[in-house]
Amino acid sequence: MEEIKTLSFFGENGITSTSANHVANLAKEYVRSCQEKLAAVTFYDENIKLIGQSESTLIHSGINKTTLEYLPEVVKTIADAHSLIAWLREAIKEKERKTKEAQEWVDEDAWKELYEEGVKIHLEKPVKTSYPTEESIRQTWSIGEQEKYLSLEAEAAALGKFIHEDSPMSNARIELMRKIENPSSVRLNGADTIVHTYTSSVNLDDVNEVFNSLQKRHREVQAELNGMKKKVEDEISNRKMEIDAAYNAANRLYNQMEYQHDQKVRLFEDERDYKRTEMMKQVRELKIVIPNRLRSIYEMLTK
Repeated sequence: MEEIKTLSFFGENGITSTSANHVANLAKEYVRSCQEKLAAVTFYDENIKLIGQSESTLIHSGINKTTLEYLPEVVKTIADAHSLIAWLREAIKEKERKTKEAQEWVDEDAWKELYEEGVKIHLEKPVKTSYPTEESIRQTWSIGEQEKYLSLEAEAAALGKFIHEDSPMSNARIELMRKIENPSSVRLNGADTIVHTYTSSVNLDDVNEVFNSLQKRHREVQAELNGMKKKVEDEISNRKMEIDAAYNAANRLYNQMEYQHDQKVRLFEDERDYKRTEMMKQVRELKIVIPNRLRSIYEMLTK
């Protein structure tokens, strides 16, 4: 326990701050009384008489020789009283200062060490790595893989646009089947009635064969493209799990360090509060001593 360091106001045999304040007030009143007496000192007697009368009446007496010789002692007593007041006031202030010091005491070196450790731990707080994207995964591919993926994507898009429902190939094929079912049509307009006759320019089986081959090719291309996309999705999923695992492990370690640091802070605060309590106890037990030179004035005032 760190000892309370004070000026030389205190000792085992002394008085409390409350008593010291009371004595200082007594000394202050005593000084006022002495000063009033000194202010009333005169060195002459005053007599009065009526004109025509021989007898006079004493109305004021000046101090006598004995009192005159005692005046230096009164002045010295005033000086001693002032000295006692100054001593007691300074001792009270010193005790108040030490009380505040005890209330605010902290182990600066230990606190600095804890603070720097807390800053270091905070700087080590883990930051989760960003998840990969399809684009970032594909950027790791070779030129051949990139070209293949883009080519498959382009071919699948072109085939799909040409053969899907409501696409040019699909519509033309359906229209051919309608014309085979209805090989002619009439636009009535009297003598100008026009008969339209439709004949297939290519065999429907040939159209179906091409159409089916395009569908087959589209399925093959799409399957291969989906395979490459699945590879990307799997890579993203694996990377996400790796990132999550690494972050969770780092976060657990960080939380553990933070918890341990918090425990140290709590222990530090407990020890600080205990030391403050002990120091406050020491301060409360401090007694203000009366110097030997001022003991006579002190005893005179208190008795």
